Amino acid sequence: SGAREWLKPLKLVSGTVLNAYENWTDDNEIYNEDARATDDPDGDGKNNVYEWGLGGDPSDSADIGITDVYGSYDGTFMVYVHPILKGSDDERPTYQIIEADDLILANWGDTLNATSQEGGAWPGHTNDFNAMTNWIPVAKDYNFFQLDIKE
Repeated sequence: SGAREWLKPLKLVSGTVLNAYENWTDDNEIYNEDARATDDPDGDGKNNVYEWGLGGDPSDSADIGITDVYGSYDGTFMVYVHPILKGSDDERPTYQIIEADDLILANWGDTLNATSQEGGAWPGHTNDFNAMTNWIPVAKDYNFFQLDIKE
């Protein structure tokens, strides 16, 4: 009957200020061991930092975040476009393209010498994500690469 909400929830944090990843784990109510960057509390095969970086839900194995990426080849460069959280570098994870020489041994780890540029909003996620375009030089007959996301 016309009651007003006078008090809003307030979070008090004592001690150190949380970084962006810690804020995300707190907002998603994952704590302790489940909140480690490399953990996967929902068992979907994607660690917490990956889900943070692509908008996934760490408590829902059906939601690993944005899975759409775009690619093309122009004869010199592989153009690879992936989503990236909006904000400054200290407010989001690190995104890099890594490569491997073959998929059997899958020795991922070498960072590709790609030129990258952040662009406009990611379709369907305009409030939270932009598009990151990477121009990857192709110097081999074959090359395997993937997106790597770290805290």
